[in-house]
Amino acid sequence: MTHTHVCISRFRAPGARLRVARLKPELVAQWSGIGSEYLPVKFEVANSRIPSKLARIWDNAETNTYRIIEMDTLPLIAAMQLEGVGPKKLLNVVDDLSDGKSQFAKVANRHWRCSVYAADRAWEQAQRLLEMCEKRDILPIAFSNQDQYPERLHVLRVANGKNGARDDRPPVVYVKGNIDAVHRPKPVVAIVGTRKPTDRGHRSAFKLGRIAATYGVPVVSGLAYGCDQRAHEGCIENKGTAIAVLAHGLDTIYPSKNKGLAKAILDMGGCWISEFPPGTPVQKWSFVQRDRLQSALSDVVVIAQTGVKGGTQHTIRFAREQGRQLACVVPEAEANHRVEEGNRKLLQDKNVERLAVPRDLKRMLDRL
Repeated sequence: MTHTHVCISRFRAPGARLRVARLKPELVAQWSGIGSEYLPVKFEVANSRIPSKLARIWDNAETNTYRIIEMDTLPLIAAMQLEGVGPKKLLNVVDDLSDGKSQFAKVANRHWRCSVYAADRAWEQAQRLLEMCEKRDILPIAFSNQDQYPERLHVLRVANGKNGARDDRPPVVYVKGNIDAVHRPKPVVAIVGTRKPTDRGHRSAFKLGRIAATYGVPVVSGLAYGCDQRAHEGCIENKGTAIAVLAHGLDTIYPSKNKGLAKAILDMGGCWISEFPPGTPVQKWSFVQRDRLQSALSDVVVIAQTGVKGGTQHTIRFAREQGRQLACVVPEAEANHRVEEGNRKLLQDKNVERLAVPRDLKRMLDRL
C-alpha cells in the first residue's frame, strides 16, 4: 500500500475545534500530532485518495507532500480575485463553484465571462493569499463552513435594508487568534463611539469594557482611536475577551499606535476578524463595511458617546436592521457637547436602553 503524506495547514488556537471529520477512517493510515495546540497536523492518506472536499495546494513532488485546506474556501477566495465579482454576485452562484483549477475556469466563464487566463490567475492569487494566511497564522473561514463560520453573521442573510431582504454575509472571513471567541454564547456586547470623545466619553467606554469583562462578557469593537480603544483597554485590564473587527487585512494594524493593544487582545484569548484578505489596505468605504460586522457579531450594541454624524451612526443603523438591542450612555444634563448630540437623539427612541451609569450595563445583560 502506498501512502501520501499530508499536512493540514490551518492555524488553531488552544481549545479550538479541529475539523477533520470529513476524512474517513479507512483513508487514514496514521495520525500524529492531534493533541498539539497548533497545526500543522501530519497524517498519511492511503493510496493518495484525498477527499474531494479538500484541495491540494503547494504540491511538493519531491516529498509527495501536500498542504490542504477545506475545498469550500479556495474557490471562494479565487472567485473574489476576479474583476467585477463581489460578495453579492458570488453568493448567488457559490453552489456551482468547483473543486479544481480547470473546473473553476469553466464556472468563471459561464457565470462571469472570464477567460481561462483570468480564472487561472485568480486561482493562483488565491493560493498565494492562503500561503500568506498560513505564514501569519490567519484562518480563512468560508460561510459554508458550519463549524467555524461565526453563527451571528448569518443574521446578515435576512437583515432588511432599503431594498428589502438581502444576503450580505461575507463569503469568507479571516480570523487571527482564538476562533472560539466569536462562538461565545449570549451575551456578547459591542461598545462603540466617537474617535474624539470627551474625558467623560473616555471614562464611560473604559468602564463599560471593564464591567463586561468582569462578568465574562466578550467585548466587540473596532480598535479605532477613542471609544473603541478605551472599551478594549477596559476589557483587557480585567482580563476579558475582546474581539477586534478590522477594516483591512489582518497582516497589519490600523491605527499603528494600537499594535500593542491588538497584541494584548490575542494574548488574552481574544481575536481579530475581518472580511478583507491579507494585503488589503485601509480604505474609507471599508469602515462602513466593518461597522455592519461589529453589530452583527454582538447581541447588544452600546453607544458610549457619539455626535449626530460619523461612523457610529452606521453601526446604529445596522444594529436596527439586524434586530440587535441598542443601549446608550445618558449624557450629562448640564453639559452640552456636540459630541453627545447623537446620544440625546438616540435616547428619544423608547426601545433604546438607557445607561445612566456604566454598571447599568450589567443589569441589562442579566435580562438577556
